[in-house]
Amino acid sequence: MMLNLYVQQHQWIVVALLSGAALVLLFWLNCTALWRPRQQEAQAEKLRITGPVSFVRWLTSFMPWTIVLLIIACSAFTLLYLCSAGRHAPTW
Repeated sequence: MMLNLYVQQHQWIVVALLSGAALVLLFWLNCTALWRPRQQEAQAEKLRITGPVSFVRWLTSFMPWTIVLLIIACSAFTLLYLCSAGRHAPTW
């Protein structure tokens, strides 16, 4: 009875612990995605960069897709924000 009452009074502690465990699990999964086998790195070193297409192919040969998507999303947000800020002048 006392433990149940304590948990109900301090639900934010339980939520914080569960969120922390989820973030640790997510961090661990991303770190394992960052370390790829050495064989792929050896193949990536053989590639010659001659243009944008070969640069993207070389970049994705060793960089995890989660980071590539994050970079693309940040770039798109930056461009959209700058276009929006350019259209609407500040009123101050």
